[in-house]
Amino acid sequence: MPPSIPAKRATWSAKLALLRDSLDELDSAMQAGRWEQLAPLAAHADRAMHDLLAHPGHPSPDDAEALRQTLNLADALQTRAATRQQQILPLLQAWKTTKQADEPTP
Repeated sequence: MPPSIPAKRATWSAKLALLRDSLDELDSAMQAGRWEQLAPLAAHADRAMHDLLAHPGHPSPDDAEALRQTLNLADALQTRAATRQQQILPLLQAWKTTKQADEPTP
């Protein structure tokens, strides 16, 4: 996971970079199928987003464009995660049903 930046020293740009790094790492884990890493990476990205939104400063014009791109990436990751969940849910339900059918009745 990317290192955290102490809140008092971090600039708006640094917090944005931390968020982008977190989302890039989450994207990489999703693409590689490292499902066990998704929950902690998503939590880290969520904390980075909250830290950025809580920062008292304002973005420069360059930061504003980088933020737009970062938010587009976040949206794409959420869409991909929702699509994947819709694909996997019927498989999990079928597996549970099959597993329950294989258990002997008491």
